[in-house]
Amino acid sequence: MSASGRPPARDARAVLYFGLGFDAMPTCSVPRREHVPRLAILLLLCVARGSAVELEQLTLSAETGSSWCIEPVWSPDGARIAYTHATLGTDNKFVSVIAVLDIERGEETILAGQSVRSTHLLNSHPGWAPDGERLVFSNPAGIWIANPSSDSARVIVRGQKGATAPVWSPTGDRIAFESDASGRRDIWFVPSQGGDPVRLPEEGAMRTGAAWSPDGERIAYAWQQSGNHDLWIVRTDGGYARRLTRHVGEDRMPSWSPDGRLIAFVSNRTGNDEIWIVPAEGGEPTQITRNPAEDVDPHWSPDGSRIVFASRRSGEQQIWVASDLPPASLVQRSWSPLKKVDR
Repeated sequence: MSASGRPPARDARAVLYFGLGFDAMPTCSVPRREHVPRLAILLLLCVARGSAVELEQLTLSAETGSSWCIEPVWSPDGARIAYTHATLGTDNKFVSVIAVLDIERGEETILAGQSVRSTHLLNSHPGWAPDGERLVFSNPAGIWIANPSSDSARVIVRGQKGATAPVWSPTGDRIAFESDASGRRDIWFVPSQGGDPVRLPEEGAMRTGAAWSPDGERIAYAWQQSGNHDLWIVRTDGGYARRLTRHVGEDRMPSWSPDGRLIAFVSNRTGNDEIWIVPAEGGEPTQITRNPAEDVDPHWSPDGSRIVFASRRSGEQQIWVASDLPPASLVQRSWSPLKKVDR
């Protein structure tokens, strides 16, 4: 911590770097410093006062151009958050990286990145293995597994149309992901050691956003069955799919709480994307956030006390953490005087 009260800026040093082109598969190398923009990390410390919700914001800013942060996921030990950070520089270079933040130390590691002129290729959708030692993520070449502490990665799904959004099962043996391989968007499984992908039994129409139950026996997902997306739950070995939400709005991006009782999700049923919670066995949803900005990508902390999500409420797409659920008004303490913000 500097004398000004601000944490020192850190250079984002890449552990794993992918140079991608349309005519070549990714190769691993250590990038030159100019390939990865410097990121300044600011962890906003927030406090709970009375009924206020504790809030932490991760703010990342590039030296030049615009940037945004999405898809945050908590590590199994609760000590780190992985997320996708994308930057468009003034030189028209587009970089999308998987970043891992050590919450206690405020230190960031870049897991994977890419720098390509005139092409918008993405590394995205990070997901932790149950042991917390590996991350799965996707890019246009397929689904990859990497170790944050090494410079190696291996591909487990290659060449399957539209393969993205991987999620590791709690048992560690399978990874769910989305793909267009069947002619429509649907959920697939692949062994975490590699193998042939198989589709979730029972054909669906636009099934997306797979979320594992804590015991690994069920999947929650968004299903566009009748014009809009609602949340459904089905056993991973197939069978009857149970409808969890029913609304004319769009319900999507489910995330199962660690105790299996609740599912957080995103809905625009109030006219704007907000974070909601619904009992996993069915019931009335509860609205968690209320803000003119869109709140998306919810993910539970390992102890179930907090939800990390992405929001533009600070003006740019950044990462926020809400605590003391269900909600009250948020009180934010940044490096300026305490101020009250909408939920």
